[in-house]
Amino acid sequence: MNRSTVVRPGHAEDLPAILSIEAQCGSVTWSPDGFHTTLSDETTWSLVATAPDNTVRGFILAQVAADECTVHTIGVLPSCQRHGIGTMLLNGLIMHAERLGCAMMFLEVRSKKYGRTVLLSLPLDLPPAEKGKGITATTMMMQSS
Repeated sequence: MNRSTVVRPGHAEDLPAILSIEAQCGSVTWSPDGFHTTLSDETTWSLVATAPDNTVRGFILAQVAADECTVHTIGVLPSCQRHGIGTMLLNGLIMHAERLGCAMMFLEVRSKKYGRTVLLSLPLDLPPAEKGKGITATTMMMQSS
């Protein structure tokens, strides 16, 4: 884990950094207006991971509806990947979703390489013995694209 990284709620002023990270990750799927609209939606939750100088290193955007949380997008600067930042962001989101009473979290992963979509689902009501054992997701379904 990267101890110098702080995870905090994302704000509209983080949008330029979020867009830059998404572009550097090669996964530009939303327009700047789409991001701005999503960040302004009261059902959307965003977190950013920052360096000590407040430089954004990563982000996660999710939406809560009823008792479900859906991760829309997550990204970490390529130079900061493989240092636990994505895990920190996901864990922060899981804690927030649990506080809101969410029972499930979903993340859809699209793979051009394999031409399919994988839907990952995390039950947020894990038995106490399973929490903290590194359980992050289970594959629930595969769909053809």
